[in-house]
This record gives sequence, structure tokens and C-alpha cells, in this order.
Amino acid sequence: MVQEAAAQQQAQEEAQMQQQGGTIEPAAVQQGQMPPQQQMPPQQAGQNKILKLASVALILKNLSQEKVHTILNKFNPDDAQLVIQYMQMNDLETRIDPNVSIQYLKEIRTQLPEPKQLSPSKITERVEKAIKGCENMQALQNMLKKERPMIKKFIQCAYEGEFYEIPIRIANIVAQHVESSV
Repeated sequence: MVQEAAAQQQAQEEAQMQQQGGTIEPAAVQQGQMPPQQQMPPQQAGQNKILKLASVALILKNLSQEKVHTILNKFNPDDAQLVIQYMQMNDLETRIDPNVSIQYLKEIRTQLPEPKQLSPSKITERVEKAIKGCENMQALQNMLKKERPMIKKFIQCAYEGEFYEIPIRIANIVAQHVESSV
């Protein structure tokens, strides 16, 4: 169904180009090598979105329900509903060209932000740098008076260049707090 719609769209575009005096190679359309002014007509933008959502549905079919739910909560509700419908299709894999799907998934990947790599050494360096750059040590000491013992120990160890074993995400939160407080 999706491939048929894409083929019809491509035929319409080729007819339009021939009327304008040019031709489009089918391979150029699939590889995205069309001139910029002809690359995304308004009708094709909707088609691209559908193909992107179907490609995402292919990936999500292989994940657990919990992960799928978490990911779809970040989508627009209408788009999430479309993805769910595509996921429920039994023959989705046969209806979408794998090369087109891979192309759209790569495009989506380039638009996503880079994941933050949390490592104990980077967090320790951040805390140590923030403490050593602190001009008002009295304010830091006042802040630490109110903190829990594990947090105090973490900050003290970080000041000495060591990582005190606490969960990495909590360490990141503490580092952000120290950086913003001093």
C-alpha cells in the first residue's frame, strides 16, 4: 500500500517534470539526489512522514512493550497512533522497501541529539573543577552542611579526584547542582 502510493507519487512527479521540460531518474528520487527546489513538493512531505513513521514502526515491533510505550510517549499523539497502527500490520515488512526504510531511519538518526555519555571520571572532573573554581568557600560549606552523608562523601572524594560509588545518574545530578551553586 505504501509502496503503491510512493510509486503513484513518483509517476506524478515525473509527469510534472516532463511538462516543465526536465526528467527525473527514478534512482535519483530514491537516493534523494534531486535538485533542492524539486526534492520535497508539498504532497511528498506528507508521504515522507508516513514512510518515516512506518520505518519507526518496523523498529518498534522488535522492542518490548515498555520501551515502545516510553518512546511513543515522546511522539505527537496523532503520529503515535499511526505508528501503533503500522506496528499492528502483519505484512509491514513486505510493504516497505528496506532501502527506503534504512534511508529514513538514517535521516531520523541525524536529527536526534547526541546521547550524553555519563562516566565517573567526567563527573568527578566537573565537580572538582567547580569546587576549585569556587570563590566563596563559605557558601559551599553552608550548602554541604544540609546535605546527606553520601552526597558529602561524594563531593569530598570528587574534590580529591576520586569517584565515590553512587549511581551515575545521581552523581550527574549532584554535579549539576554543585556547578550551579558555586
